[in-house]
Amino acid sequence: MKDPHIDEWNDAMGIEGLLLLEPRELYDPCLVGVASQVGGVFAAIYDEEALVKALQATGMSHEDAVEHYCFNVSGGYVGKSTPMFLVWRKGQGGA
Repeated sequence: MKDPHIDEWNDAMGIEGLLLLEPRELYDPCLVGVASQVGGVFAAIYDEEALVKALQATGMSHEDAVEHYCFNVSGGYVGKSTPMFLVWRKGQGGA
């Protein structure tokens, strides 16, 4: 479901050029925040694990969802505001 709060926050902050993944109905629930970068550039931050699960919910196998995510979602650079992907959370373990 497209989250109207994202648009409201974006408008209230006066952010121009924030790139959000499409289709929003699929990807908005995976948005975890917005990063502020040097020069007043903002980038949406998505949860990688949630993105893969969202793709699986469309009927893709886990393997197909990971491949689609790697090549079609996280694999592209579309300028300074290219979305970022959270791949590890504090408390998850690992390095």
